[in-house]
Amino acid sequence: MSAKALRLIVALGLMLPSLGMAFNSGSTGVDGDFKPTANVKLPLPPDGVFNFKSVNIPANVTVTFTRNAANTPVYMLVQNDATIAGTIDVSGQNSPDTGTAGDGNMADDGLPGLGGPGGFDGGAGGYAANPPNGLSTLGGDGLGPGGGKGHSLCASVGYYGSGAGFGSDGVNAPGCMNLPGGKSYGNSQLQPLIGGSGGGGSGGTANYVRGLGGGGGGGAILLAATGTINITGKIQSNGGNSGANGQIPNVQSYSYGGGSGSGGAIRIMASILRYNGQISANGGIGSSTSISAGVGRIRLEAESPFINAGTNPVSQISTTPGLVFLPNQPTLSIASVAGVAIANNTEISIPAATANPVNVVINATGIPPGTLASLTAKPENAASTNATPAALVGTAENSSATLQVDLPVGSSILEASTTFVITAALGNQLAPYAGNERVEKITLVATTGGQSETRLITVSGKTYPAPKGVWGVGG
Repeated sequence: MSAKALRLIVALGLMLPSLGMAFNSGSTGVDGDFKPTANVKLPLPPDGVFNFKSVNIPANVTVTFTRNAANTPVYMLVQNDATIAGTIDVSGQNSPDTGTAGDGNMADDGLPGLGGPGGFDGGAGGYAANPPNGLSTLGGDGLGPGGGKGHSLCASVGYYGSGAGFGSDGVNAPGCMNLPGGKSYGNSQLQPLIGGSGGGGSGGTANYVRGLGGGGGGGAILLAATGTINITGKIQSNGGNSGANGQIPNVQSYSYGGGSGSGGAIRIMASILRYNGQISANGGIGSSTSISAGVGRIRLEAESPFINAGTNPVSQISTTPGLVFLPNQPTLSIASVAGVAIANNTEISIPAATANPVNVVINATGIPPGTLASLTAKPENAASTNATPAALVGTAENSSATLQVDLPVGSSILEASTTFVITAALGNQLAPYAGNERVEKITLVATTGGQSETRLITVSGKTYPAPKGVWGVGG
């Protein structure tokens, strides 16, 4: 090969786009290679995060998890590749059958099904009439933002609890109360990651039988690999069913079933995703009737997705993997005025002997140091005044600024604010909360006389209030 031809090949190589994989799961690899050879139940770490080097779950092997104290979702971060030929299961549990339905155990009657990790428990079944210690015949509501409703007595019969909601609404419960199903919540981005809700418990009966508990909501799991994820097996986060009811022989008194738990959340992220398996986040089924719960949410994100099978429910698919974790919510607070510590929602009253200007200390978290903080004083009986802005000093985790402002005698409300530019990646993740336009800046406002607020500012200058629940819990 001539030197000229060699130089041409090298030049062309430099001009070609890099084939390197941009997505990074963030795994440290500290938990090593995960390659179980038999069914295993992993205890979740306190933060729910596993940092694996690689994952290989073979066929006929099922991996489940023990919830941690905080009941966080499962975060499986992988440095290299992940192969799922077996099953990963974070589904919610069924509530127990009644003893009269044939399981022979009356002691667990009325207990709710537990939610999967990151999901929510069902509601308890109501007690029979004249229960001990004043306990109610009313079935308990399912836990979670879309929890089903618990039912009470209707003409001596304890009717069904309603189904829970998440990706869709739960089904209403029949009976004299016509209880509505739980409502949908969350978003298609699965940021922040949250699981399914629990079904409502049914009411107790007039005589002997306790109501059935609701099914548990499906859990929440994030599987993220820097390399390739190959799924030929199953990943499931289904809602739990309500148990089977029954009737004491020769006694015309029995309880109907509880509502079922909603499906949970499954988020898959990788540079390359090869999927020809089964991914499901179905709602559970209520006993004795079709009191179904809402489905969960599924999201697949990969730079190169090869999707050869469906999911239930239908997944959201993106070829631009987002952030594994949204950052924790940035905060701004007014910490002290004239050396006196204060709390938000408190008006400031300056004694007559206080010399102006007074020092006001502002604290911040999650904001880049050097960002300017502003302060406005709004006296009760005088014109507003503005302090000279000052830069936040410290670190991105914790910073502060001291500003000086003149305050008249009497009550005043102080309002601190700051605006800072965010990364394009974070701005894209926040776009669904800002008219689907990339967010460029965030403004935080803290007051001593009212609630603090967060505002999202898009690249075109439009401003949107940040809804609750936008920010992540990991990272």
